[in-house]
Order: sequence, then C-alpha cells, then structure tokens
Amino acid sequence: MRDELRPSCVYRMRDDLRPTCFYPLRDDLRPSSECRMRDDLRPTCVYRMRDVPRPNCAYQMRDDLGPSCVHRMHGDLRPSCVHRMRDDLRPICVYRMRDDLGPSCVYQMRDDLGPSCVYRMRGDLRPSCVYQMRDDLGPSCVYRMRGDLRPSCVYRMRDDFRPSCVHRMRDDLGPSCVHRMRGDLRPGCVHRMREDL
Repeated sequence: MRDELRPSCVYRMRDDLRPTCFYPLRDDLRPSSECRMRDDLRPTCVYRMRDVPRPNCAYQMRDDLGPSCVHRMHGDLRPSCVHRMRDDLRPICVYRMRDDLGPSCVYQMRDDLGPSCVYRMRGDLRPSCVYQMRDDLGPSCVYRMRGDLRPSCVYRMRDDFRPSCVHRMRDDLGPSCVHRMRGDLRPGCVHRMREDL
C-alpha cells in the first residue's frame, strides 16, 4: 500500500530469536506507535498522539499482562492524566488539571477493587477533598473547605454502604453538625451550636 496510508514497521530480531518491531504511523492526525516484543512474547508499545489538540499517550505492557499508560492532554485548558496499571490489573490514574483552571486529583485503585481518590481543588475559595475507598467497598471522603467562611466536612461510608458525614463549621462562624445516616435509610443529624452562640 501507499506510504501515506499505511504504517511502516521495522522488524529486528532479538538475541533470543524474537522480533522487535518499531511501528510508526504518519505524523498528521495519526498516532505514532513503537511496539516491541517482550521476553514473555507480549509486546511493549509506546503510543503517542500528535501534539495538537490531541492527547499524548505512552502505552506500555506490564509484567502482569496489563498495560501501563501515561496519558497527557494538550497543555492549554486540558487535563493531564498519568494512567498506570496496578499489579492486580487495575489502573492507577494520576489526574491533574492546570494550575489556573481547576482541581487536582490523584486517583489510585485500592487492593479491595475500589478506587482511592485524593481530590484537591484550588486554594482560593474552593474545597479540598480527600476521597478514599474503605475496606467494605464503600467510599470514605474527607472533605474540607477553605479556612475562611466555609465549613469543614468529614464524610465516611458506613459498614452498611451508607454514608456518615461529620460536618463542622469554622470555630468563629457558627454551628457544628454531626450528620450520620440511620440504618433505615434516613439521616440522623446531631446539630450543636457553639458555646458562645
């Protein structure tokens, strides 16, 4: 086939008589892939998209037959994500937005098949949330607002998959509320005012 419509592949034999393939595609609107055979007969591939405005992804096979992908979006107004496979075939993703336009999230899979996410918003007037999965497959979220004029909330899932939220206002601005879900799907809230209010 014509060169402008088909990828080109360069095969090289390894010392153990196994091929190594370098497989690039066209530069314009098509990905570029570098694929090599591993010792265990599985390929290791580095996959990158064009710079504009498409993601850049470095994709490699892990020892546990799961891919490891480093995925980065374009620099302007787009997120940057680092995605890697865990030993248990589940991904670990580190996701960060630009510094001037939003949240920064660190997302990782836990050993109990549930994701663990550390999510932080910008420092100015935005909340900071630490989100983690519990051993009982329910998420546990520690959510804290900024120190000025905003509440601080600690949110945790109960053993029966229901959330339990401890919500407290700042010391100088009002009430402190402890909010927990009841066993019958209805919330129970303990609301206490400050001693001086």
